[in-house]
Amino acid sequence: MLTAAVGPVKWYAMWIPADTVNEKLDFLHIMTYNYCGIWGGRAGEHAPIYSSLGRGDIASSLRYWTDVKHIPKSKLVVGLPFYSYIFNGYEPGEAVNPKGTPSKNVVPVAYADINSKLSAGRWEKSLDSATRVQWYRSADGRSFMAIDGPEAIRYKTLWVLKSGYRGVFCWAMRQDVAPNGD
Repeated sequence: MLTAAVGPVKWYAMWIPADTVNEKLDFLHIMTYNYCGIWGGRAGEHAPIYSSLGRGDIASSLRYWTDVKHIPKSKLVVGLPFYSYIFNGYEPGEAVNPKGTPSKNVVPVAYADINSKLSAGRWEKSLDSATRVQWYRSADGRSFMAIDGPEAIRYKTLWVLKSGYRGVFCWAMRQDVAPNGD
């Protein structure tokens, strides 16, 4: 079996020869995460199926791979993040360092470390009813993070399968302890 993991957006995909993928690879793992993060873009959920922030999203990336690159859905495996980012001093949707250099006010957090971050301070939890993503806001209101907890992972996995894609994979197994130990 031969597979590859590739970036989700057009800039990465345009360098991947579709005929080679279709001929030689069994599966193509699309790293559908990091649409928001430390380098720029917008503060928010970094692996949305559909984005309301004007940044990339899973559905748009997969449409590019199928409609433009002509990779069959049966070869595409969708990446799910097992980590998050804490956005300090930002509101959801706010521009994060538009020049694209890393921001010190956006902190990556592995799943294994989320529980300790949440217990170290008071965080208010809310659940996005559409995406099942868990949103947390710090007690002082200055920081937030969005987490793909068990409900969001289940929701995204079902969406992937119902949409006809091959399946899902996660980044990375050493970060596989979900919030609240689930």
